[in-house]
Parts: sequence; C-alpha cells; structure tokens
Amino acid sequence: MEDGNRLTTVLFIFQRPEVWAVILIAALLAVFLRFCIYRRRKLAKEQDGKGGEKGEVFEGDPSLLKPQDPAAYRDTEMQMPEQEHSEHLLYMGKTQGIGKRADQQDHMVLSEEKASASTDGKGIFALVADGMGGLTDGGKVSQMTGEIMLATFMSQKQSISADQLLLSMLYKANSEIKKHFGVRRSGSTMAAVIVRGYDLYWAAVGDSRICLWRKGQLVQVNREHIYGEKLDRQARKGEISREQAQSHPQRGALTSFIGMGDIGQIDRNIRPFRLLPGDRILLMTDGVFRTLNDLEISEILKQPAMAAAEALERMIRVKDRQNQDNYTAVILEYREGER
Repeated sequence: MEDGNRLTTVLFIFQRPEVWAVILIAALLAVFLRFCIYRRRKLAKEQDGKGGEKGEVFEGDPSLLKPQDPAAYRDTEMQMPEQEHSEHLLYMGKTQGIGKRADQQDHMVLSEEKASASTDGKGIFALVADGMGGLTDGGKVSQMTGEIMLATFMSQKQSISADQLLLSMLYKANSEIKKHFGVRRSGSTMAAVIVRGYDLYWAAVGDSRICLWRKGQLVQVNREHIYGEKLDRQARKGEISREQAQSHPQRGALTSFIGMGDIGQIDRNIRPFRLLPGDRILLMTDGVFRTLNDLEISEILKQPAMAAAEALERMIRVKDRQNQDNYTAVILEYREGER
C-alpha cells in the first residue's frame, strides 16, 4: 500500500508542467556546459598547434609569449600609470650588409630617419624585408614592399587603428607585387612594427624576425612561416620523431611570403603590447640570426640602439662566415622623457 502511494505521488509530480520546465532547463544547461568544455579543449589544441592552416591570422596575445625565463614577462600585462607630461620616444639604430652574396636583396624602412623621435600622434613605422634568392627579382620585391608600405603609412590618418593600418599596408603591397611580378615568380619576407605612444603593433610574413629585449631577456614575438612549424606539430603529436623534424631537408622552406598570391599566413597582434622604458625592439633578416645566436644578440642589445647596431655589424664581420647571407637589422629603443 505504501509503495502504491509513493508511485501515485511520483506520477502526480511529473504531471505538473513546472516540473517538466525545470527538467528541460537542466537538460539545456547540461548541453551548454558540454559545448563549452568541447570548445575550450578545441581552442587549447589549436593554440598548441601554433601556425596552422592557409589563411590563418594569428591575433597575438602578449600573455602567450614564451620567454626563456618566464619571470622576465611577469609584468608585461601591467597597466603602469603613464607619467604626467611624459613624451614617448624611440632611439633608432640600423645596419645592413651584403655579406658574401653578389646582390643585396634585403631592404629596410624607417618612417623617421633621425636618431630619435617621438612616437606620439601617428607613431613610427619600421620594416625589414628579405627578397627570396631562389626566385627572380627578390631584391626588387623587398624594396617595393618597403616603399609601398611606407607610402601607405605616411598617407594615412592617425584615427586608423595601428593593427588595421599594418594589415591594409601589407595587403596593398602584396596586391601591387602580384600586378608587377605575377604569382610565385618572385617573393619576399616582411617584418614590420608600428610604435604609437607606448604601444607596439607588429605584422610579419615569412621567416624574418621581430624580437623584444627586456631586462636582459630576448624573446621572439612573431611566429615564422616555415615548413618546420608543421614538422614540429607533427612531432608533438607523435606522428614523426623530433629528430626527423629537426633534420628534414625542407625544414626552412617558406610557407607564406609576399608574392605567393593570396598570403597564406600573417602573424600579427590586434591588442597593443605595452612597452616599458628601456625595452628594445629588434627587426632582423635571417642573415643576422643565422650568424649570431640569441645570447650574443642579447648581450649586444644592452647597449643603446645606435651603438648596438654598430656592434651587430662588427660581430657579423668578425664571424666571417663563408656563405654569409645579406643581413639587415633595425633596433628601436623605447624611452620616456619630459616634454
């Protein structure tokens, strides 16, 4: 009899519409939570992949940078109060050499040719580009890339966000390169920055590097678009061994470059990266970082920008590599001062 009463009570409860409403809401919440967990795991896997597929744009987050010493970037996200009446300044140094090659295929651009300048207003634009020696007219493509991007920067208004400005400059240069040289007949890498106030924005295609030096630590902020990125992902997944990834003969082959048609990959940040006084920004082609290691470069960057650029060239010359490539470097040193 007691069991019958319980059954009658249960049936009575489930006949009430508000009970079914609660059950439906609980079911929907469970589905939503499962979707959130799935999405989070998928994003984590994509982030672990680094690089990715054709057409990917990396919207860089400074918190994702992986310095040699994690403590070096503990304060990169701090919103430090700006000094009242302070002026944001860049001190600049640059160097370039032909190395042991017959032609110079590197190119560099600075929107401000003085040794130092304010980054307030439109900001300061800097670029290095490395024409591809395996294709025709690499030097002309790197030069044209720099000239078009500089002209676009100088003609734009300050109201345009720096990240969108860099992207439009890049697309315009690539479009003009396709018109003049065709598709995949010639090409160039590109690494560029805009410093506006204390904010750093970057964009890169190919294997030229953008590095940040802070408190003695050198960190590469852009991802290189080379076949080695895909090999490293395969090694992490266990598809190939690490030794196979490191020794592959095509490891350094470019997977994205200006002149390939539609640009396969662009590495850039959309959120500004806050610079601190004393920071150095280094843009360099592979003729620099394939000759000097990170420790040597980091030691050189302890010097002011102009002196550091001179020291980079001296050390490259001292190394005297038999097959020294063209080399180009631009160093920007950020400071704050009174107006």
